Amino acid sequence: MTRRSPRVISTVKLAAALCAAWMLAACDTPAPAAVDAPATVELVRAANVGPGPQSVSADRAAAYFTAMCGAADRGRDSLEAVAAQNGFAQNSSTSTYYHQKEDLSIKLVGSSCSIVFTSKDDPTAVVAALKATSSTLRNVSAKDAGTQGGRHYYRAGAEVKG
Repeated sequence: MTRRSPRVISTVKLAAALCAAWMLAACDTPAPAAVDAPATVELVRAANVGPGPQSVSADRAAAYFTAMCGAADRGRDSLEAVAAQNGFAQNSSTSTYYHQKEDLSIKLVGSSCSIVFTSKDDPTAVVAALKATSSTLRNVSAKDAGTQGGRHYYRAGAEVKG
């Protein structure tokens, strides 16, 4: 019988606990639809479209940013398919995509994809979550845009193929 040192056993237990915590955290917030999934809903377009009322968690905003701007890298049709699947509508006057339940918008202009949203999460955590998307997106910039009307805003941008 092979004896393992207490250090190895502790490391294995820690790894198992972290994996379990990660899996439970993933259950709390459904991620945006897969980028490659076909659109099952047509994108709504109207001149009066705006954001929903709910603040967004840092992780959820980062997931939308990655999914939508990643789709934009493959073209506007791909972006619109992902937008429609995830509850976004497009303002026909500004071309901005607004989530209909959450206070979040995404805009594609040339080779730039940007996100603006409100969150109640810790500002440092929000900016860190957005910057972490640089493993998937190119030339990511993220910032705390401050408070306006009692809501805390954040902005991020990434380069996409134009």
